[in-house]
Amino acid sequence: MLATVIRRTVTRTGVAASLLLALIALGDQSGSTDPMEGRPMAPQSPAGMLAAHPQCWTGEAPPAMRGKIPGHVLWQHTDGRTVYSARLVSPALDSLFSDGTLPGRAVAFCA
Repeated sequence: MLATVIRRTVTRTGVAASLLLALIALGDQSGSTDPMEGRPMAPQSPAGMLAAHPQCWTGEAPPAMRGKIPGHVLWQHTDGRTVYSARLVSPALDSLFSDGTLPGRAVAFCA
């Protein structure tokens, strides 16, 4: 089926357009509905850091951590770098619950 479509397209639109169509068609054979599946995450990106530190959470703290101070924070600096830090937990909490003067943002807190 795919070969027939490619052959018809080559004769009608030219080789370059046909090659593009073939690459799109072949790339879409995975059956996945997630457009990001299989794409590597940058290690220092927020998503990459969350994947590397599964003990971290976003939003409400997990039941085991409620009422406790987190041990670490994933902090994204204004230049885009994301770090896993124990030292930044207190300033991150201050920034989150008060004036937000620390440059950057808390991506997640960690056990």
